[in-house]
Amino acid sequence: MFLHGLGEFLPQILPLLCSLLDKHARDYFTEMSNQHMEVANQHECTVKAALDAAHAYAEWTPVTDLTKYGLIERCGSLLCSNIFRTQALQFFKSMLQSKRPVGLAVAEYDVTVSNVFPILISISEDPLKFIEPERQCWKALYPSLGYHTVHAKALYKHLESLESIPATPEYPSKSDDGLLPCSSLVPVSPEVDNISCPSDMEDIIEGYHLVEEHNMLSEAFICVASCPRVENNTELLSCILFPLSKIWNQPEWEISLMHYFGDNRFRTSVHSIAVFFEKELQKCMSQKSNGIGKMGNPSYASLTTLLPLILPQLLKLLQYVHSLWTDEVASDLSEEIEEAKFVMCSGDSSSLENEIRVWLQNIRETGYMVIGSCSYLEGAFDNVLDSTFVCGALMKNLESMEFRHLTWFIKYTIIPLVKNCPSGLWPTWIDMLLKPVFHYCDYTLYSSWCHLLYKNTVQVPDNFGDISISKEEADELGMDLIFKLTREVSNLLAAMALPKLNGGIAHEHTSTMHKATSEDLESVFSTSLVGYLLYNDDLSDSILRFIAYIFGYWTDGVARITAASFCHNLIRVATVMHSDKLISFVKDDIIPNVIRCLALEPGLDRDSESNHMRCDTDSGSDNKSARSGSDILTDLCYDACRCTQDQGLLEEGTCDVSNAETFRKWLSNEVEAARCKNKSVDELEETSDEPEELPWIWEIEEEFIGYLPTYTGILHGLDVYVDNIKPFQADSVDFLEHLQPFAQNYINKMNSAFNYYEAKEQAKLHLEFDTELASGTLDEYVRKVRSSKGGFLNNTLDNDIIGGHFQNLDCKLREKSLERRDQLFEEEDRLCLYVKHMENIIGNEQLINRLQSLIDELDAEHFFLVDDDIEWGKKRFSDLIDKFEEDVFAGLHLPKCYVIRGIMDLRQMLCMKDRTLIDAFTAVVGGQSERWMKSRDLFWMDTRYYEHDHYSVIKDPLRKIWMKKHGQQIQHGTGNE
Repeated sequence: MFLHGLGEFLPQILPLLCSLLDKHARDYFTEMSNQHMEVANQHECTVKAALDAAHAYAEWTPVTDLTKYGLIERCGSLLCSNIFRTQALQFFKSMLQSKRPVGLAVAEYDVTVSNVFPILISISEDPLKFIEPERQCWKALYPSLGYHTVHAKALYKHLESLESIPATPEYPSKSDDGLLPCSSLVPVSPEVDNISCPSDMEDIIEGYHLVEEHNMLSEAFICVASCPRVENNTELLSCILFPLSKIWNQPEWEISLMHYFGDNRFRTSVHSIAVFFEKELQKCMSQKSNGIGKMGNPSYASLTTLLPLILPQLLKLLQYVHSLWTDEVASDLSEEIEEAKFVMCSGDSSSLENEIRVWLQNIRETGYMVIGSCSYLEGAFDNVLDSTFVCGALMKNLESMEFRHLTWFIKYTIIPLVKNCPSGLWPTWIDMLLKPVFHYCDYTLYSSWCHLLYKNTVQVPDNFGDISISKEEADELGMDLIFKLTREVSNLLAAMALPKLNGGIAHEHTSTMHKATSEDLESVFSTSLVGYLLYNDDLSDSILRFIAYIFGYWTDGVARITAASFCHNLIRVATVMHSDKLISFVKDDIIPNVIRCLALEPGLDRDSESNHMRCDTDSGSDNKSARSGSDILTDLCYDACRCTQDQGLLEEGTCDVSNAETFRKWLSNEVEAARCKNKSVDELEETSDEPEELPWIWEIEEEFIGYLPTYTGILHGLDVYVDNIKPFQADSVDFLEHLQPFAQNYINKMNSAFNYYEAKEQAKLHLEFDTELASGTLDEYVRKVRSSKGGFLNNTLDNDIIGGHFQNLDCKLREKSLERRDQLFEEEDRLCLYVKHMENIIGNEQLINRLQSLIDELDAEHFFLVDDDIEWGKKRFSDLIDKFEEDVFAGLHLPKCYVIRGIMDLRQMLCMKDRTLIDAFTAVVGGQSERWMKSRDLFWMDTRYYEHDHYSVIKDPLRKIWMKKHGQQIQHGTGNE
């Protein structure tokens, strides 16, 4: 009641105090300049008394009243005086420790407090000689600043001023004494630990005020961290990061985090902190040769202390950024963030959308680089990085990443982690890092390549948005993303093949015909990352598939050259382990594919020029000269052939790698043969369209006609001799050079007369029709016709697509494709029934026990052993299989192969003791079903085979054209595409 009553007189008291401070401070400085010391002392006492009174009123008077009557400004003007500074600082200390109001007064309060900082900054414009009591007052004042805002600029300015303070006899300087006031923030940290407890701060930790506190702390950290000599004051920097980390752990913060993405100060402050650590880590890496970045060094100690305070927040932020592309989160995003996810900005994008788009990209790249760069710190995997936390946060939504995201992630994070991970931690880190990446390549990247190669369309997960560019330009961008990701995965393979990670196999290849012992294998797995990966079945299969893709039909020469070093190590592992699987891969995939690449890619050397320097640098090679792509692939082929020769798998006389010259001659012949085998009929036809290159001489044509019976007989004899394994075709190159134009003309006439060209056109149109079916646009129609009367032959032209573009397709070819598509649906329906009824087993404990007994009995009968001596047709087997069908698939009439598959799958599920039955079902049955569904249409295209006269003519023109012309007996031929 007393303070309330006294408050009524504030309009009179506060102006009086301001008047006293104005008059007596002015008179004090005037009398001091005139050397009237006694009078000056009287004015000094009056000013100090007024300041003490202002200090007392500041403890309870509303802050808005203090600024309203000018008391804040008057006290601030006295901070420049050594005589009055201590009392003036006490006034500001009391003012800033006052309780923050609620309601409408908050905004006015915040404006008032923000006006305090320019006043405090002004005292730091000239170097000041603070005495110890004033320093102690500053130490008390800084927690007040931190309590409200931790204003970065004031903090930074004051640090600068304190650093210039010279030592005095009364208050000698100590080491880093200028940092003393900011060190006073350290005791504040425990208070922040309970930031949500004090009732007078409850409003701060809600919504806008929480993000404001976060932004100011972040700005304070950046400013303080950029001060001279502060980088080694870990305690000071930690005192700001610690409350920052507490904010990130608030439930309210996590709920509202995505809303803060629209706050420019939040985006800037978060990215600035990430950039600070990125630069510090890069500095450590660049100076590592001088001892920086190692244990015992101040920079190392500082980073390893600070990084654990910031990495959890950075990982959490990246996890939230990753989730923006998931279906669950995308449905709740604001329009600005949804638009910001696009690769490019549209013409009508707002400035906020564009700013968020740039920030999302920058925070990804910088965040990935920070985490990856941490791996270069000595002991980082023990002291800084936690595999469960890092992999759990970053790999959770990897399948939702776009190609550009995964490319950055592999480049900046995964490759550094793989390169620097200690071998003892491979089981902890490598499996969690690489399995999701190669699983992504198995499906998403593989699908994009299939669309590009088979359908001539560009399909990528990256969303370009509504942009004003042509389809051709969009396709160009999409293809660029496909190639960049493919090459980055190849860079990952090259990183895994580094000599420092493969000490156990890095030595020069030697023939090891003895069987590898368990000790040999253990040595390979523990000292060679490639060996460890290839021994892991899940990773091995995915990696081998990727290598088969890039050396097979994926048309990226740079990716092949980059992955060559991994293939060399793969060959060495295959040799040491005597692995039939790996050796077969070397023989059946690497050697023929490398030969094909050498034969059919003349631009190989040019494409590899931009990449070879990087490969040499990463692999630690001392060879500074550029090596051509063909040289790299030739060496790989040589290494592969030597491996297969050592294992006795090369046929005698095919290739002798003991002599380099002999090998090169053999390889040259193989390359030339591959070129000839891959010449298309179209290329021959293009040659025949230019008869003017040689004059047409009838006498020579008569000579050619004279050769025909003999030539036809030879072809027929060879065809019979090889027992139809490989059909022969007439080829103009079989004739003498001067007869070749006439031969080509005759071949063209024969092909035209016997509908060879029509067959080619029909085959081309048929391929387009099957591609249309594979796209799924006609699936509903196929199912509809399937259930109607009349079949596919009589009910096809009523469809707009079939009756339009494909109306000229041979009706029998059309019918064959629709029937084959229908068979695919039948198989799909069977699979769905199979999955559904296998899932019904789960939860039926009585049925499970009965089936377990059935499986045990089959096991006792050696049903699960692969042995030629087992009597597979014995009645007991069929009885038990029928019993399983009755219990699980009753009334479905599924083929017996599904029943046997059910037995095998259930047995595998029951053997997974470390998983629940539903998890085992998902892994065994669900996984197989999902893979079948994803590859269904590609499989359907890859297995195209049709028996029809058109295909017979294309496949075997000798029988269908040449032998028919000369009255030979015609046998019905078949063809496939």
